[in-house]
Amino acid sequence: MISKYKNFLRRNIKKSYISLISPFKNIPSQLSFLYGHHLGEDSVRSEYLYDNLKRLNKNVAFISFEEACEIVLSNNRVNHPVVCFSFDDGFEEVVEEIAPVLREFKTNCCIFVNPGFVNGSDNEIAEFQSSRFHVKKYPASWRQLKKFCEKGGVVGSHTNNHFRLSELGYEQASHEIIDSKLLIEKQLDISCRYFAWPYGTAQDISDRQLALVNEHYELAFSAIRDSSVFYNSERTINRDHFEGNWSYDFLRYFLSQPKSRRILK
Repeated sequence: MISKYKNFLRRNIKKSYISLISPFKNIPSQLSFLYGHHLGEDSVRSEYLYDNLKRLNKNVAFISFEEACEIVLSNNRVNHPVVCFSFDDGFEEVVEEIAPVLREFKTNCCIFVNPGFVNGSDNEIAEFQSSRFHVKKYPASWRQLKKFCEKGGVVGSHTNNHFRLSELGYEQASHEIIDSKLLIEKQLDISCRYFAWPYGTAQDISDRQLALVNEHYELAFSAIRDSSVFYNSERTINRDHFEGNWSYDFLRYFLSQPKSRRILK
């Protein structure tokens, strides 16, 4: 009980601190890859996200995910604050509620999906929700994802079954990495160029597995918030976490952290 109270108190102190100093933070001229999962609690609706992004867009340009990737691949620089968006796990509300908001700002997002979740039975989906995602959100269908792509969205791989790759043998991890790409390309008739590994930290994927990712995808993406743009090479990009229910002050605060083009690892 005391531990819960301490965590509650710590979270609220942090929120108050960020709200207090955020207005005094300047967002530097740099490209940031924002990633999230969903809108947050069921009570949060897309209008809240729209209002926050509208405020942010006064000082930060939104560009497409592909354009951001091309900036990285071509080793270009930006001369003003720029962000792009991606979402992991492939939840239906990203396709139906978040993507339309982004289209209002003339931009798109990349959704990293798990084909095993999309194709899952009711029991399998429930297992994903309880043991891997820890939230009761439902997957977008292949039909919804196909329509999403037709409207300018991008779909990447998040492995087949959202297992922690570092806990798998090399052969099983290879199936998760490669088969997911093939399934996505078959179902959506697209080229699956991007990969984000589940859980996203340095402890969740081995160097050998990441080398295999680089053989089959143009770019890989972590979930590591760091001052370094890159993880272990210029083809593996660190992303900054946010969620649809985060306040404008939180977004502004985290985007104000300067980045360098050095490699973290």
